Amino acid sequence: MKRYIFVLLVFTTVLFYAKSVCSQDTVIMLAPVEIKSPAFKYSSELRQEAVSADVYSMDFMEANKIEDMKTLANLTPNLFIPDYGSKMTSSIYVRGLGTRVDNAVIGVYFDGVPILNKSCFDFALWDLERIEVLRGVQSCLFGQNTLAGVINVTSLSPMNFQAYRAEAELAFPFAFHTKLSVYEKLNENKALSASIYYRKDEGFFENTYNRKKCDGSEDLGLRLRFVSKPSEKSTWDNTLVIANLDQGGYAYAAYDPVSHRSSPIAYNDTCFYKRFNLLDAMRFSRKGAKVNFESNASLQILSDKMCLDQDFTPESMFTLTQKSEEYAMTEEILLSNAEVRPLNWTLGAYGCVKYLDLSAPVLFKKDGIERLILENMNRGIQSMFPNAEMMFAQSEFPIKSDFSYPRYAFSFFGRADYTFGKLKTLLGLRLEMERIDFSYDCSTDLDYRFTLTMNDFKHLSSNLSGKAHQNTIVLLPKLGLIYDLGKGNNLFLALGRGYKSGGFNTQMFSDVMQNQMKQDLMNALGLSLSGNAFAYSVNEIIEYKPERTDNIDLGTHLSFGKADLDLSLFYMLSSDRQITVFPYGQTTGRMMTNAGKSRSYGAEVSFRFNHAGFDLFASYGYTNAKFIEYDDNRQSYKGKYVPYSPQHNLSVVLGYTQILKSKKFDNIRYSLNYTAAGKIYFDNANEISQPLYHVISANIRLKQGIYEYKLWITNLLDCDYLTFYFQSMGNHFVQHSKPLQAGISLTIDL
Repeated sequence: MKRYIFVLLVFTTVLFYAKSVCSQDTVIMLAPVEIKSPAFKYSSELRQEAVSADVYSMDFMEANKIEDMKTLANLTPNLFIPDYGSKMTSSIYVRGLGTRVDNAVIGVYFDGVPILNKSCFDFALWDLERIEVLRGVQSCLFGQNTLAGVINVTSLSPMNFQAYRAEAELAFPFAFHTKLSVYEKLNENKALSASIYYRKDEGFFENTYNRKKCDGSEDLGLRLRFVSKPSEKSTWDNTLVIANLDQGGYAYAAYDPVSHRSSPIAYNDTCFYKRFNLLDAMRFSRKGAKVNFESNASLQILSDKMCLDQDFTPESMFTLTQKSEEYAMTEEILLSNAEVRPLNWTLGAYGCVKYLDLSAPVLFKKDGIERLILENMNRGIQSMFPNAEMMFAQSEFPIKSDFSYPRYAFSFFGRADYTFGKLKTLLGLRLEMERIDFSYDCSTDLDYRFTLTMNDFKHLSSNLSGKAHQNTIVLLPKLGLIYDLGKGNNLFLALGRGYKSGGFNTQMFSDVMQNQMKQDLMNALGLSLSGNAFAYSVNEIIEYKPERTDNIDLGTHLSFGKADLDLSLFYMLSSDRQITVFPYGQTTGRMMTNAGKSRSYGAEVSFRFNHAGFDLFASYGYTNAKFIEYDDNRQSYKGKYVPYSPQHNLSVVLGYTQILKSKKFDNIRYSLNYTAAGKIYFDNANEISQPLYHVISANIRLKQGIYEYKLWITNLLDCDYLTFYFQSMGNHFVQHSKPLQAGISLTIDL
């Protein structure tokens, strides 16, 4: 508590000192959102389109410490990215849609190309020109896995921005990060930028088993961008991003759902996540007399490794080590009319090839072998032979699981809008084709002895292998109406259908292999195994189908001088909902299943105001999402709220900028940020929940020529809330929010 009081005193002292040297003259330093250029794949800026969206400028993001997707989501209505686990667990929820594993409901684009793996969504945001967040179905233009929206990230172009930038930041609890950037125009036709990012965090949460912080991390990133204009009408643009992450994470604590109390974090095996990823985005555009041509291609590489103590207890039960190697290529061709006319059109074709090689062995240890395998087997054996038992020679053994996962996607799409008078009508259609191949090879080896008939141990090998595939062809229509109210104001209506890819479960194969091994043991002894109520076969768990969503948006974009207001109402109907579940019993894995139907409705409001040194950005999102049909053969969840998505989220960012009398400083900016989210249900039965919580953050920026000093605090009131809840082997676990953190930074812009 003393350190929190000290930080508050320092923050308050700086604020009052700055106030004493301020003049009464003010100057507007930034607007929360002031970007008027056309949006990616759209013919005009987003406030002139039939879409609910927010656009964040570079100044706004840097002023409010938007440095990752989670802080971005805190300010965006009905966008929620909980902070738990590691950067691999980039679960995104929008308007009541979202899943914890596999494909996301929202697409993430970086410099014009899609990031294909959700494990790469949580990356550092630095030196960005803008971020566009589009909500609602975007599948007509952006394809699969965009049924709830798109986040489009655009980095600074050295052709438009030239500077030398450096930043260093120190925070407590300990964190350090630094950025170095060079943006240089080589000549009138060529420009180059290079930037590097490094961050090291000590972590917030202690594992009481070993008295060490369990969630520290080290993150290193490099970005190169080269832009060439061989002619006035042609542009080559290439962005290369390389990143390496070494992270702890998984600060999961045992939880009592009756008393609503959690125990200290205490597990005996190491948890970590390591990730190397590369993205090379290659773009070419040419403006013609009648038709514009654009090519967006990418090469993507991901190599990561996750290690988990899957029981999250001090006992030696079992661990999972998951390694993946993924290689992907994408290509998109866009054709559009060159001149703005009453009729504007876009035609496109998209192709993607992705190959994933995944290894996920589960290592069973002494306590896990005894409690999860031998206890169940010997209970059945002793019902027939009271004095007999099964024994294993090994104190630990792995269940190996190897998977290959090629995906192929191809699509053709078109969009046209026609304006007559004050009404603009838009129509779009996309033909999406996808094939997924899946092969699995699982095995385990051990030595066993049946005490009734065997004096020595005997070797057993169990194997399980096979192949499967999934083909999908779907049409994704889009319809929109925009009525011009004059002076930049409009009303809009948008209807569309979204599509989320299906796939195959991998994390339940250790349970299937346990059952296979038990059956092989019983067959070797000439016995039958009974009473295994929670046995799962491959056919029961292997596949989940695509999810489809129909969406209606009704909204308006209004401007009142220095203020902008965006409002939308929505209704979404989803079929074959993909839900992550932990199967009943003492299972070790989780699986994706299709949960019938759900519906969600709600509203989104964004308000921006900028005048006389004051700037205000406020947003609110409301979502009511419930299951219409969902029965897991044990319980019906009809009428229950869809878990993990908050019913309300609210943000207010208030800033004030002043010119200073002092010769040492040019200006000062005060910023106060308030965010809230809840109620959040964590289970399908709606028995575990997090009420509405409130977080306040603040910062002060002092500008002195090329130097900028910042003092900041996040979670000022040290609000404690649950970010995640789950069950494993019948036990309950939660992760808590990060506590107060404060820091100082220095930025130099030449």
